[in-house]
Amino acid sequence: MKVSIAMCTFNGARFLPEQLASLRAQQRRPDELIICDDASTDETPQLLKDFSRTAEFPVHLSVNSTNVGTNKNFAQAINACTGDIVFLCDQDDIWNSEKIRSIESIFQAHPKAGLVFTDAEFLDESSAGSAKCLSAELAFGRRRQNVVKTGGAFALLLRQNYVCGATMAFRSAFRELILPIVEDGPLIHDGWIALLISAVAGVSFIDRPLIKYRRHAAQQVGLARVSRVDEVMRAQRTAPDSYVRQARQLSEALSRLLDHGISARHEQLLREKIAHLHERARLPQSPLRRLPSVSKEIVNLRYHRFSRGWYSAAKDLLV
Repeated sequence: MKVSIAMCTFNGARFLPEQLASLRAQQRRPDELIICDDASTDETPQLLKDFSRTAEFPVHLSVNSTNVGTNKNFAQAINACTGDIVFLCDQDDIWNSEKIRSIESIFQAHPKAGLVFTDAEFLDESSAGSAKCLSAELAFGRRRQNVVKTGGAFALLLRQNYVCGATMAFRSAFRELILPIVEDGPLIHDGWIALLISAVAGVSFIDRPLIKYRRHAAQQVGLARVSRVDEVMRAQRTAPDSYVRQARQLSEALSRLLDHGISARHEQLLREKIAHLHERARLPQSPLRRLPSVSKEIVNLRYHRFSRGWYSAAKDLLV
């Protein structure tokens, strides 16, 4: 089984050496490291060139002439990988030495697994750790983990993404399904990849941290801390266009999945999610006139299956 790492960088010189050192320290080294740098203006390209000359495995570096953004940059890196398994890699984390070996063993033991992801520890800018793990931050506890173990990952991910790209690896056989990554919607590269693969293949979760996930002010994308101000902002009514864009993104996902071969059950779930988003987008301005539509979505349980349950219903009705 050939293992590729798809790494994306952009002005990451501050933390990049620690990440590169952790790749070099893997108990099971990668067969190739594909790096796409997104037109960095700091020392990142030189650090990568120096690393490529001394690494114990092949390193292929491509530097974009202009900045294309995270989604397109990851798509480029994934497309260039030649391995059977593709690991996604951020520039500012630190991988535990057993990460590749542990994830590869899951793919070897479970031929129907299309995607594997893990838990993560948190790091701050000074490399100080935190007692709280990623799964706790996302409320991805035992109940939801069991849903994934019993084959319910797709339905779970339709409601919320719990898969962090930095902890993820997937079979390259699904490359044509996931690429290109549709950007006009709320799902970024990791959520898009996880949702599509979970619709047609098994998903496995390793319930232990295999990376140290760094949170800092300069990161491009990632899990941010939720403040009380954020919670207040969330209470504001979501713009209808946001639901329309999400529905368009999922409609593109449905089109690809129909070509790939999706089960009738998963197709129905995806169609219902899209219908729920359109229903929320069409809500009238007057709260009183919203009551019939909100009531319908409560009765058919779409708020609970595809949104935040009673919270979302109350928000649509009252805000």
